[in-house]
Amino acid sequence: MEGDSNDAVNQASSYPRSNINIRDLKGWHNMKKLISAILAMAMVATMGASAFAEDAVPSSEVTIETLTENISQEIVTDIKESVSSGLRYADGTVVPVDSFVTIEEAPVMRARSQGIDDPQTYLVTVRAGVKKTDSDTEDRNSGSKSASIYLQLTWTDNAGTGNVLNSLSTRLTNSGFKVTSGTLKYGDGSRSAATWTTKNIGSTSSYSISPNLTTYDPAASYTVMLEGELFSLFTTVGANVFQ
Repeated sequence: MEGDSNDAVNQASSYPRSNINIRDLKGWHNMKKLISAILAMAMVATMGASAFAEDAVPSSEVTIETLTENISQEIVTDIKESVSSGLRYADGTVVPVDSFVTIEEAPVMRARSQGIDDPQTYLVTVRAGVKKTDSDTEDRNSGSKSASIYLQLTWTDNAGTGNVLNSLSTRLTNSGFKVTSGTLKYGDGSRSAATWTTKNIGSTSSYSISPNLTTYDPAASYTVMLEGELFSLFTTVGANVFQ
């Protein structure tokens, strides 16, 4: 990994912060979770249990920093449980890596604080990385290299199931590795990732898109391929409204 966890969180929180107070949404969020649970059971019956996650990733540490007091713990927990990051090998094996997450109110919605029926928009940034030390033929360290990926998702928590995936952005920092390609995927986290939209974004250091996609469970993933390595580095995040 690149730097310690404090440095990683500081890097991931480089977006505008909110200090505006809004009404606590805990009661509404609990009601919405009940509605979601009922709908989830109906969807399981028709879709099958295999459609829920893009990656079956073993447990890894997810460090959360909330940059606003105006977000319920339930929403924070939902988002945390949606995050997964890892190294994916060609045979399908996944080695988990730690994720560093910041959650805040999206600036565009800060003026909308008239009551719990107003939709709230959240901005979630996830960072994951890999660090590797190479050895020469005599098993001596010959240098190290690292790469970190950032995925930022902005979504609006509307009444019922009409949530909106507003925008996505990616960022890549790299030292020593050669990135050969990058892939951004987004869609409904309650459905198989095979149904998600895929954007091939190459080895660019940053990319952004505004899908404005109305969907039950906004979710996205970002993957980069590294030349000469047997693995790709990925991270996934979503609203996780099924929880």
